[in-house]
Order: sequence, then C-alpha cells, then structure tokens
Amino acid sequence: MSNDAVDLGLVLACYNEAPHFAQSMHEILKTLDDTRWSYEIIFVDDGARDNTRALIDAYIATHSQYRMRRIFHERNTGRGGAVSDGFRASAATVVGYIDIDLEVHARYIPACVRAIHEGADIARRPGGSISSTYARSTAI
Repeated sequence: MSNDAVDLGLVLACYNEAPHFAQSMHEILKTLDDTRWSYEIIFVDDGARDNTRALIDAYIATHSQYRMRRIFHERNTGRGGAVSDGFRASAATVVGYIDIDLEVHARYIPACVRAIHEGADIARRPGGSISSTYARSTAI
C-alpha cells in the first residue's frame, strides 16, 4: 500500500458496530469496487465498548489488498469528532463519510462523488441528512 493520493477517502464512523460490521463492509466494498476510483477506507472507532476494534483489526488484516487504516479513540468524542479525525487523516482528493451501520446506504456514494467531480464543493445523498457527506479535500 503506497501513500499516493487516492480518488476517494471514505471515513467510517464506528461505535459498537459488531452486529452489522461484516454485512456493512460487504456492501461498502461491493459499491466501491464497482467504481473506477482508487479509494481508502479509514475506520474511526469512537470508544466502542463491544468488540468493534477487534473486528476492524481483523478485517484490515484479512483484506490487505485494500487501502485501509484505523483510528481508535480512547474516549467517545461523538460523530463529529470521529468524522473530523478521519477527514484530517485522509490524503484523498474527495473525502466522505457514512456511518458503518449504513443508515445511509453505500449505494449513494457514487452519486455524491460524481457531484464533487462535477464541481460541487459539498455533496450529500439527495433529500438526505448529514449522515453521509462528501467534500473536496481542499474544502476541508
């Protein structure tokens, strides 16, 4: 894994995500692999009390062909703190986030990234909440 800039940095805010971690990651990778973009995934565990951290570490270890890394908060900082830390850690041209429970499904990622590529500074899923937001890295 090189440190070259990538097209998309996806921040996954995590807090007690064990019940749906594997299925969510399957959906996320399927969506991203269907694009032509290079990408990185940045897990930000925000002080989970379950085994989310162990799942993240195991997932990264068993998916070494992907550009993935993790940030572990010792105390809960809330979604804003988790997402901000992930955005700052990314070297991607476009950076976005979703909650790993897929409250906002991964299928919206490509449309948001396309909106950024077409000139938008910030994008979110149509009619959506801020649970999934994408921005040019220069706008961050």
